[in-house]
Amino acid sequence: MLSKNRHEMVSIAIVALEKADKLIDLVASIIPQLNTKDEIIIVVGPPRVGAPSDMTFEIAEEIARQVPLVTVYTSLLRSRNACYELAIRSCRGTTVFLAEPGDYWMPDKVSTVLSTFSTSGVALVLHDATLYMPRQNNRSYPSLFAIFGAQGDLSEQQIRDSYVGSCIAFRLALQQFFLPFPKQIVLYDQWMGLVAEKYGGVALITKPLISKTVGDGTDTLSLMVNVRERHDEQQRLKKTLKKRQKELNLVLRQLVESSRRTNKT
Repeated sequence: MLSKNRHEMVSIAIVALEKADKLIDLVASIIPQLNTKDEIIIVVGPPRVGAPSDMTFEIAEEIARQVPLVTVYTSLLRSRNACYELAIRSCRGTTVFLAEPGDYWMPDKVSTVLSTFSTSGVALVLHDATLYMPRQNNRSYPSLFAIFGAQGDLSEQQIRDSYVGSCIAFRLALQQFFLPFPKQIVLYDQWMGLVAEKYGGVALITKPLISKTVGDGTDTLSLMVNVRERHDEQQRLKKTLKKRQKELNLVLRQLVESSRRTNKT
């Protein structure tokens, strides 16, 4: 049953490179939290070179036929960054949630995240997740944040280490600052988090709002790189952000000026 107690439109941006079987479970966990004006954007990338199709596109199309909220796009590029950029550019909701097959949403994810946006006024919200790793002897972790060494309150560095796409939601206006994704970056979610810190702020939810299955080679890259590689990437991203700062500050001034003109009228 769709949620009816909300007026704000939300968009869900899903990138499905594989894991066709898990795509159905993901969408099923999301649908009860949406209403009829919301949308789910699914971008399907091409299969790996030499690998047979696992019917991801066909399953996504079948979901779209059964669920009017769903729209499916295809990407010629397998790059996760390119696929998420296409998905985000296709979103129309005030708030955008990121997801991928292998995620399973807790029933209160949307309401909890939207409440945090409302009370904090930030541009991006990051929440915790539980992890399940079937290829590591079925190991499970009750907290993504804990994996990065968090004890009690998260430090600034630990928050940055925890920027994982499936745990991120953001206000649509923020995309003017982080898109297009710089070509040289590896971790799109780390880039989004760093940009949000400077242009709008980040709020943290320490409650796990998804259960995430990882470990088969098709997962969010941010979970597959070690901390040292992550920190090296963050340093590269900071340099890229500094180079784009003049451009981004211009975008900010234009938004402020536009808001002032609107308020005057």
